[in-house]
Amino acid sequence: MEHDKDRPSIQIRPLTEDDAAQYRALRIQAVTDHPIAFWTSPEEETCDDVEGFAKRIREQWSDPGWAQILGAFKGEQLLAQAGFKRQKLLKLQHRPELGGVYVTKQAQGLGLGKILINAVIDHLRTLQGVEMLSLAVAHTNTGARKLYESLGFQYMGPLPFAMKLSNGTYAHEERMALWLNPEQQTQAQHHRNQSPASTP
Repeated sequence: MEHDKDRPSIQIRPLTEDDAAQYRALRIQAVTDHPIAFWTSPEEETCDDVEGFAKRIREQWSDPGWAQILGAFKGEQLLAQAGFKRQKLLKLQHRPELGGVYVTKQAQGLGLGKILINAVIDHLRTLQGVEMLSLAVAHTNTGARKLYESLGFQYMGPLPFAMKLSNGTYAHEERMALWLNPEQQTQAQHHRNQSPASTP
C-alpha cells in the first residue's frame, strides 16, 4: 500500500525476511537511542545476527492475523516501523498489543509514526474478534503519549516500576488503549457500569 499523495515516495508494507538486515540495524538503533521505550537492551538485540532476525520475521511476525511488523520505506531504505502482536489465549484475543514503534532520526517530522499506527489500526479492523488495541508507553515519553492521544488512545492506568534499567533506575509506564469500534466501547462501558465490583 502506498503512502498518501503528499509523500508518494513512501511505501508502507509488512517486513519480509529480505528486510532482516535493515530490521536488525533499526532495532539496535531504536533500543540504543531510546532505552525506556523498549523492553529489550542493545546487548540482547545484538545477540542475533541477520539470519536470527530473518527467523524472527519468519516465525514471529509473518501471520497477519496474529502478529505483523509494518515498515515505512523510501525506495529500499527502511525509515520506520510499527507492529502488533495478538495473544492466542481465548480471553485475550480481543486486545492485541501495539509495539516496536520507531522512526529514524532522518525521517522524523514526516508523520510516519502516525501513518504506520493508522495502518496497523486499519488492518486490525479487518480481523474478526479484535475490539481494541492496547499499548504501554513510558511515563516520561511525552511525545509518544501525545501521538497516541491524537489517534484516540485513552489512558487506562499506571504501570509503575515497569522496567529496571542498567543503571539501577526504574522506568514507569502508562497503559493506553484504543477501541476500534465505538459501539463495542459503549457496550463494554455499559457492562462495566452494570457489573458489581469484582474481588481478586
